[in-house]
Amino acid sequence: MKTLTKALLGATTAMMLAMPALAETTVRIAYENNPGEPADLVMNRWKELVAEASDGEVVLELYPSSQLGAKKDVIEQGMLGVNVITIADVGFLTDYDPDLGILFGPYLTEDAQSLFDIYESDWFKEKEAALQEQGIHIVIKNYLYGTRQLLATKKVETPADLEGMKIRTPNNIMQIRAVEAMGGTPTPMPLGDVYPALTQGVIDGVENPLPVLFGQKLHEQAKELSMISYLQNTSLWLGGQAYFDTLDPEV
Repeated sequence: MKTLTKALLGATTAMMLAMPALAETTVRIAYENNPGEPADLVMNRWKELVAEASDGEVVLELYPSSQLGAKKDVIEQGMLGVNVITIADVGFLTDYDPDLGILFGPYLTEDAQSLFDIYESDWFKEKEAALQEQGIHIVIKNYLYGTRQLLATKKVETPADLEGMKIRTPNNIMQIRAVEAMGGTPTPMPLGDVYPALTQGVIDGVENPLPVLFGQKLHEQAKELSMISYLQNTSLWLGGQAYFDTLDPEV
């Protein structure tokens, strides 16, 4: 019995030494992009910087490839107080403030810096404060997601070429209306559903920045790339105000 007890104590001690110390703050970072895509690389770097700045007391847990669900679902989780941050475009925030949709208008600017300047304006600061009152906390507002292009099963050079084509869009009103205006039939769905939808012929094309199209391997199912550059996509990383209210300001 003494031998068994010593063995158990030794094993328990070894396990405790091997276990990492519990971090004071753990935050989940959820996004649709796959490992290796620019968004994933940026989040891995952010994770390193946060760990360094907090001496390991703040840990970011990364959940790529829609592991925590669709974007709108994750936003709602955050608003309910879950410790989660996700990426979203202002197009997804029009349900909370319709005016924000203008920042996601097609062919609005030729460069991302013009949009970043608006995000630093007094007008946007007022919008940000109003979003906080509704439960949304913006963490990063100067993230460049990319310029959105079109990948489809046939070449698209004019709006007439888009007629009758089902084009996947994110589920926000601005991009749905933009594809309609260009002649296509918008088909909203989560990014993670696009590959099988192309495979099964449910959709004929998808719009997104080049690194995302490639990272999702969508070129395996749709061979024609049309550089329409219809949207300078700046994004927000956001969480729920209810959760951020529980954190020490330094955190």
